[in-house]
Parts: sequence; C-alpha cells; structure tokens
Amino acid sequence: MTYKDIARHIVGINVPCFGLQWVPPTDQRRLAQKISDAIGARRLFSESLLNEQVQQCHASAQTLRQELKQLLDQCPLDSIIYSETKSMLKHLKLFVSELDSSFQSNIGLHPVLLSSAFHDSLEKLRAKCGTCIAHLSIAYGIDVEDELAIIIPFNFSNK
Repeated sequence: MTYKDIARHIVGINVPCFGLQWVPPTDQRRLAQKISDAIGARRLFSESLLNEQVQQCHASAQTLRQELKQLLDQCPLDSIIYSETKSMLKHLKLFVSELDSSFQSNIGLHPVLLSSAFHDSLEKLRAKCGTCIAHLSIAYGIDVEDELAIIIPFNFSNK
C-alpha cells in the first residue's frame, strides 16, 4: 500500500498521545471473488443454451443486476473491479432490454425466430460477461469455477 493510499484512509489524528484513526481499504480481491461467485451462481451463465427459457433468464438477469449494483457500491471508483462490474451491468441491462423489446414487439413471429433471437442475445451476454470475468481473474488473481470459465472467450481483448 502506498503512502497516498494510507493517507486517503486516515479519518482522524489524536493528540497529545498520538494515534491515528483510519478506515482500511476495501479488499478488492474479495469483492472480485464475490462478483465472480454471484455470476457463477446464475444458471444464466452455466446452463446449456438449449435448456434456457426466456422468463427464467429475464428474472435471473434482473436479480443479478441488483446484486452487482450492491457490490459496485463497495468498489473504489478508480479500480478495475469498478469498471468491469459497470460493464457487466451495462451488458445485463442491454440483454434485458433486448428481451423486452423483441418479445413485446414480435409476438406474431414464428417461435423458432424468437428462440433464435433469444439465444443470440444470451450468447452475446455470456461472451461480454466472460470477458469481464477474465479481466477480473487476471487483475485480482481469483480462480474461476469451471462452469463459469466456459463463457470466457479465447480472444477477450475487446469489451
């Protein structure tokens, strides 16, 4: 920890018996693991695409968004964990929006076309969140469960 990090967490100084009061920094590695665990606990990211159902994925994505928002509040603003979690939240919101719009506006479409659109959206979500998980894993040295690791794309340099 650098002196700037220490100084940022000092909240008071006691004099004449000299003492410091300070708030320790948030354990970013622990937060990264919590985020990985929250995503890994969702069948949204582990179940076969063919076994997924729209309503279950929609509800799961909404619940995960709430969990990630709570964890995001604990992340330092200038950290990798903050930017990757924000990115995952953005992709989850986009996924939910795509589900909402495609299934409300295309009610008359053939079920196969709707299913194809759903699977395409889910596959994109998994790839984007897999990239974020890979970045968190590398940055914070966290292990990723095998069931979750399957969503990490081999070329994950772009968000």
